[in-house]
Amino acid sequence: MNWIAIIIATIVNMALGSYWFSQSAFGKKWMEWEGRPAMGGGRPLPMLVALTGFGTLISSYVLAYLLIQTGTQDAIGGAKLGLYCGIGLVAPAMLADHLFNSRKDALYFIVAGYPVVGLLVSGAILGGIRF
Repeated sequence: MNWIAIIIATIVNMALGSYWFSQSAFGKKWMEWEGRPAMGGGRPLPMLVALTGFGTLISSYVLAYLLIQTGTQDAIGGAKLGLYCGIGLVAPAMLADHLFNSRKDALYFIVAGYPVVGLLVSGAILGGIRF
């Protein structure tokens, strides 16, 4: 298991999420459509970041495991596997939550889009970094 690649994938994925939900990207619409005045619902930001980082680390580890199991050894293959996991596993699970909570349809693409793109990028990193 390449722990350096896993840590790098985790950090890059967290940076992507910070940008994705920033006011420069989708953050403004995300908060508006969620009906929340602020991120996190008043919970302490350091705790939210730490828990999100832990979840992202787990995702990176599992994706690295899947890359090993499938014999994927390059960035393109890693990106494909990450994309398949995002579109095939994460997005459908998030769709059920989205539909049963009666959210605005466009909000789904913001909320589900981040983990799909994050897994694609993480897969590319995990597949491409060799030490």
